[in-house]
Amino acid sequence: MKSNPYRLLPAYDVEPVFAAEASVSALEKIRGDFRAIGAFGFDTIMLRHVDPVLRKSVLDVAADEGLDAALVVQELQHYVRTGTGPGGSNDGAKAAREVMDEFVGHVSMAAVVIETGASARATQRGAALCAAIEAGGTSCALIGGVANPPRQSLVRLDTRAAEDDGGTSLLEAWLGAYHRGLIAGRTQGVVFDKHSRAPGDGPALADPGGIARPSVAAAIHEIKERGYLWGPRLMNTKPARLAGHRSTAPEVSVTALSRGARRYVLVFNGSNASYSRGEVVLTARFGSAAVSRAVEVPTSRARPSGRVVEARDGLLVLLVDLRPGDAALFEMF
Repeated sequence: MKSNPYRLLPAYDVEPVFAAEASVSALEKIRGDFRAIGAFGFDTIMLRHVDPVLRKSVLDVAADEGLDAALVVQELQHYVRTGTGPGGSNDGAKAAREVMDEFVGHVSMAAVVIETGASARATQRGAALCAAIEAGGTSCALIGGVANPPRQSLVRLDTRAAEDDGGTSLLEAWLGAYHRGLIAGRTQGVVFDKHSRAPGDGPALADPGGIARPSVAAAIHEIKERGYLWGPRLMNTKPARLAGHRSTAPEVSVTALSRGARRYVLVFNGSNASYSRGEVVLTARFGSAAVSRAVEVPTSRARPSGRVVEARDGLLVLLVDLRPGDAALFEMF
């Protein structure tokens, strides 16, 4: 990826564009969409439903518009779903080598994304396939799958989320999904799903003219800010529910996230409708290690530093004021 290793990806479905347009017109429509995506501040795009015959042409357009591509590869998706790759082989590593040789060296090619759905077996196959792809030198990411997947995966944020959750704003719905993803071990990045939709399929990131709706633009900005600041810290951390805390703030959960010597606590308001305000009292220990202070990780680059909470009498008292779906992240020292 071009900058931040934590992935922030708008999802783009290629096949529907070619179904609606002649090939030349479709490529020009895609070029305009890619240009708008770049202007919105994304440097990488997740490409789905790309006919193998059109892969190079679409990757060329991404390169022309200065975008890296995280590619969902149809032949590999078939292997993840069924266990059978091209030519009937059940060897995922072999399937990856055979399929990827034709495009892995493309200038815009940054990663392969494996979509696993909710199947535990597909998740296992996808994780093993990602490991084989990365052993060959190409970055790979999972999306979907079970909670606490066998390797780090991406959080999917659906643009229709607020429709399914009456009265909840899109930002609140996305915050809730993002933080639940972190708690479930999905700490590799975020997919904004998706750029455009067919008429009647609900709202998308952009309207038919390619312009992001104001509520979507504001929600994307806030999630991206959190991703820039929290993402690199939380990548490859292992989540564990933290027991033994007391709270006067309703509906909060407390999760420990750790990677080596880096230790974090996520305080999450799981309500879809209510604010959660009050104290969360923790024992000043993280596993077997004593903790002397907690430092809040900001949610925006406009706020360069967070609160520092010193341990007193063996306790940490964290004050929280969280809107629906929101969370506070503290690093433990």
